[in-house]
Amino acid sequence: MKRRLLLLFCFVIALAHCDFDNPATEKPTRDVDARLLGKWRTKDEVLEVTKSSDTMYGVLQTTNKDGQSNTSNYRAYHSDVAGFSLLTVKAHVHAGDAPYIYAVCQLSADGKTMTLRTVSTKAIPRGISTDDLPLLLKKHKDDSNLFEEVAKYERVNP
Repeated sequence: MKRRLLLLFCFVIALAHCDFDNPATEKPTRDVDARLLGKWRTKDEVLEVTKSSDTMYGVLQTTNKDGQSNTSNYRAYHSDVAGFSLLTVKAHVHAGDAPYIYAVCQLSADGKTMTLRTVSTKAIPRGISTDDLPLLLKKHKDDSNLFEEVAKYERVNP
């Protein structure tokens, strides 16, 4: 079964070491992919991914841990950089200083499972500029520290 490398959402926001000061690209590099829309679930988390414009996703993240439910809103868009299909993700906050997160994922051929990996600051420094990011991604493309932990999401049937 062939898997396509897709850009998707880094919503493992608790991984603070995945935060970056700048977007991967200043603007979206392609339109919203309809295969990513809908509800996705892990044991403790639900993502509701919607289309907020032709190039922008809206994401509502609900986490449930220890009987506590927390909800957060994000904006995300595709950022194709140096051969990587990334998604630039940012919390939708009024302060405007929320960090960016970059991620890639594998979507199963049947579209029911996505495997998410976040770009790590172990290989790419937090303060990397948008202009310098392609050079470092190319340099570290085979580096085992380029990506963080894996998270698996299952699609929730409509």
